[in-house]
Amino acid sequence: MAAKRLYDWDSWFSRDRFVLRAGEDFICSNSSMAQQVRVEAHHQRVYVMVRDEITRLVVEVSSEPFRNHKRNKRDSFNLK
Repeated sequence: MAAKRLYDWDSWFSRDRFVLRAGEDFICSNSSMAQQVRVEAHHQRVYVMVRDEITRLVVEVSSEPFRNHKRNKRDSFNLK
């Protein structure tokens, strides 16, 4: 029997952008959830940019690497 997945990754990664609200969509720390998003993006073979906005995470998804983006401390990237 397959384990039940805690998050609806397929639905989230089917969009170009999604927002995860702390305390509603996830209960761990923002940094932990951002890492989980990056790991799942790697499994789904997509690139992500995660922006931590204190009460929520904004995730942008792309099949191509992000170009011409000025990275700041709060952004993280997943490379294939």
